[in-house]
Amino acid sequence: MSFRRAINRILKPWTGYEITKVEFGRDLWSDVKTILAAGEIQTVFDVGANEGQSAREFLRHFPQARIFSFEPTPTTFQKLTGLAATEPRLTAVNQALGAVPGRIEINENAFHQTNSILPANLPSEEYLGPGVINCQRKIEVEMTTLDAFGRHASVTGIDLLKMDVQGFELFVLQGAQAFLSARKIGCIVLEVSFISLYENQASPQDLITLLASHHYDLMGFYDFAHSAHKRLMWCEMMFAPPR
Repeated sequence: MSFRRAINRILKPWTGYEITKVEFGRDLWSDVKTILAAGEIQTVFDVGANEGQSAREFLRHFPQARIFSFEPTPTTFQKLTGLAATEPRLTAVNQALGAVPGRIEINENAFHQTNSILPANLPSEEYLGPGVINCQRKIEVEMTTLDAFGRHASVTGIDLLKMDVQGFELFVLQGAQAFLSARKIGCIVLEVSFISLYENQASPQDLITLLASHHYDLMGFYDFAHSAHKRLMWCEMMFAPPR
């Protein structure tokens, strides 16, 4: 009898749970831990943090990590700071990340999780429903680059870079050339869209091409979202350099 089966004979009757082997490519955070080893994850950049939904996951999965969560929109940033006040490992940063530093307008939409620096495409309503991505107001926010922030905060390496910036991913990566060229980012997780939600949004091929130019390999696809008509809308993609 294997060790796992022996443990499960004891564990399952008491807890209802059992230990199973998870194959690579099935579970995003399990795969990140496989690539990096959870104990080695010391620095996480959470770009497009919104109210801290991903930050809560990082706090749970990576107990040694310091997490920098970037959220430029004032309303959602206020919720993020509430979480940061209770979590000393979490630093909330009220800035956008992009290709160059400066000031930039962001669109606050009816559904705050669709807020984007990029204006919405009208056909997006076909997939998201009427009004979801409608802009309520435009506000000016501060933008820096990932490289510039790293220098300012004395961050020399990022174990995990997670981005959910509603089509703006390519611009964020263009501002991370120093980190990427030196392969100082251990793992990159991006939300990518296969439908046209925003004007000038990054395509999956754009992102694959840019990261391949820095010798980052595409490791897997996760968390697929489909429309009511079964069309693939978006998913997460994970990249890592050869190890």
